[in-house]
Amino acid sequence: MIRAYMPVDADALDILSREGSVPATHVVSVTSGVRALAPDGDEELHEHLACQLAAAAATSDPVAVLAFDVRPERVEDAEGHVGAISLLGDVGLRDVACFLVADPGERVQEDAELELSWYDAGERDSVRALLSS
Repeated sequence: MIRAYMPVDADALDILSREGSVPATHVVSVTSGVRALAPDGDEELHEHLACQLAAAAATSDPVAVLAFDVRPERVEDAEGHVGAISLLGDVGLRDVACFLVADPGERVQEDAELELSWYDAGERDSVRALLSS
């Protein structure tokens, strides 16, 4: 399985809750481009960087990222930005690993990483409430 990250907003979480899946947009994962950002880094650092790239693409306030697992055969490299991948199909509820959410008003800064709080996949409604407020 491949861990991937996608920025989400309240509307995306509504769709996920209502339909059981959400279209995959702005998906980021550890690619050769992400590894090149920290060539001496380990897999944990590369995952962290991929998550930060997804957070940078978020339009919600607070910033929210959906972390999910996907089979390698559903993934294709994408053009556009570092870490971008294309996903064949939608992101289903069963794929969700967790949600990562920043404090309201916090954004990714070029010189600092965004602090993200972890929410279990089962806390989807709590995350949706945070994004709706």
